[in-house]
Amino acid sequence: MPINTGMPRSVTGHAISGGFVALLVAGINNRARFCTDKKGAFKHAAKVGLQGAAIGAAAIAATNSIGSKPAMRAGLEAIGYLAAGAAVAVALEALIPEAESKPQICPPKETT
Repeated sequence: MPINTGMPRSVTGHAISGGFVALLVAGINNRARFCTDKKGAFKHAAKVGLQGAAIGAAAIAATNSIGSKPAMRAGLEAIGYLAAGAAVAVALEALIPEAESKPQICPPKETT
């Protein structure tokens, strides 16, 4: 018996929104990690944004399969989607290397 997960969700739309969410979180995180290295901050934000897009799309595709197919087939398909999303995230980790950064305290901006 399929689980009622509502109408099928847009995988593309959720990939885009997942990328935006990850990009925003990376931007906030970058303030603490890369206050003087703008190139490193951009690289990190781009990588995390792409990973968020892949994971968001995989999660929604898995949810769509669970809500529309018999249990055994849906479960196998969902696991496949989740494995594909994880594989893309791991591949991006290897393809876009980052320099090791130590958390640093950013100096406050001077006000005049």
